Amino acid sequence: MTTTHYIAEIDEAHRIAAVWIKPAGRISAKVFDPLVDVFDPNDADKFNGATEADIKKWIAVQKAIIAHWSWGLLVLGSVRRVLAALLRLR
Repeated sequence: MTTTHYIAEIDEAHRIAAVWIKPAGRISAKVFDPLVDVFDPNDADKFNGATEADIKKWIAVQKAIIAHWSWGLLVLGSVRRVLAALLRLR
């Protein structure tokens, strides 16, 4: 089983600013991208820079923010299409 190392980057206010991930076998870490990366609790092994719970919470919040904005952009796009169609009917 491969394991992933999660490293929290902390800002001046001691809050998590970013989480870096380093999968086993990879030479360097990369910043966790909520659009691309998936958090697998069965694959997570090491947590540094913050507690495991804080890192998991930060990842969950980032995923929720992306989901919220994605939904908002989808609705906005639909509204724009409907308005454009209505204006063409005039």
